[in-house]
Parts: sequence; structure tokens; C-alpha cells
Amino acid sequence: MPMNERESKQNFGRNLYLITLIATLLALAVAIMMPAEAAPARSAMRPLENEMLRIAQTAQGTTKPAQNGVRDVSWDELQQEIASNRGAIVIEFYRNGYPDDPKVADDCDNCANQLSGYENTAARFGGKVTFLRFDVDKHPQLMNFGLVVYPTHIFMVHSSSDLWTFSVRGFLTEKQFEELIDELFKIKP
Repeated sequence: MPMNERESKQNFGRNLYLITLIATLLALAVAIMMPAEAAPARSAMRPLENEMLRIAQTAQGTTKPAQNGVRDVSWDELQQEIASNRGAIVIEFYRNGYPDDPKVADDCDNCANQLSGYENTAARFGGKVTFLRFDVDKHPQLMNFGLVVYPTHIFMVHSSSDLWTFSVRGFLTEKQFEELIDELFKIKP
């Protein structure tokens, strides 16, 4: 290859590299200087969890020991439980589909399939963790809190030194429940 042709290709390659580098730097500068659309704050993406924390923070409750088994609760009972329970709580928000009510159409297969696993987990952690179950169909006002995946589980600690929630949407196995309880609450069966 003649020298001029080789030099020409090398110059072209360098120029292409420089143009690409300059274009990348310009795009980066524009991205930094342009006001970005405000991404929703993490708290805005967790309306139900925030409501649980609000109830707990404003409560004047007393310490209650964890109960055994799973307890179905109404909205008022749920608020009272969160306000008064100083300890580990797991709340399952579900829709119909539990096989114990033949009058209700099964519209939540994951809810129905998880029923025994949730109850078995509650039995193994009896007296250590409070397990609650909440039927969203009976309380449609919860739709205002962005609850759209069923079942949804909120793991909550409300104690004198700690207050937080962690939510998991969708089906959980018994093993997953146990692992989450161990990881989040540091409680073993």
C-alpha cells in the first residue's frame, strides 16, 4: 500500500475517533445541564407501606405479644394491630381465591396456592411473629394506595427503636417466607 493511502486511512481513523469522542462529550454535557424530569421519590412509589408507617408513627399503643397462626383482619383491626404491636409483623394483602369460600370465584390463583404455605409459616413462627391476612375485596379503599399485585406481603417492624416496612409482591414459598423472616427480622422458627 502506498504511503499516502496508508496515512490517509490512519488520519480518517483518528478523525472518526475524535468526532465520536467529541459527540459523546457533548451528549454528556447536555445531559448534565438539562433539567431532568423529576423521578418519583422512593416514598411516592410505596404508598401502602407509607400508610402502614404513618399509622405506626402516630400510635400510642402498648406492647403485645405475637399471636399464633394467621388472623384475618378488617381495616380497623389492621390499623389497631399496627398501632399496638411492638414487634415483627407480616401482613398478606390478598383478593378472593382462597378455596375456603365456595361462593367466591377464584380470581387470584397465587393467593389460593399460597394459603397453606402462609399458614404453615405462621405456625412455625408462632409467638415470635404476628401474621395477618387482609381481604382487599372487602376494603376497596386500599386501591388508593397502589396495591395492584396479589398477594402482596408487607414485612414490618414496629418497636421502640425501629420502624420500617419491606414489601414483596407475588407468590412466596414457605422457604422464601422463612428466609425473609430470618433476613429481615433475625428470627428463626
